[in-house]
Amino acid sequence: MLLHYKSGESFMKKRTKWYSREFKLEAVRLSHESDRTVAEAASELGISKSSLFRWRDELADDPEQAFPGCGQMKN
Repeated sequence: MLLHYKSGESFMKKRTKWYSREFKLEAVRLSHESDRTVAEAASELGISKSSLFRWRDELADDPEQAFPGCGQMKN
């Protein structure tokens, strides 16, 4: 959990969202197969378009090692 402090405001907590490998694979599949833009698909899935673009790139670069899991290193 990250803590951010803005001048004149109280501490605010920001949680990092984690998505399963299956969710990422499905999001990438949907972004390629639908008639929607990546931005539209990302919005419908409740994720940022930059995340979806990154997941597409990661899967294209190395499909077997893409999305290894929390704290898991790629071989």
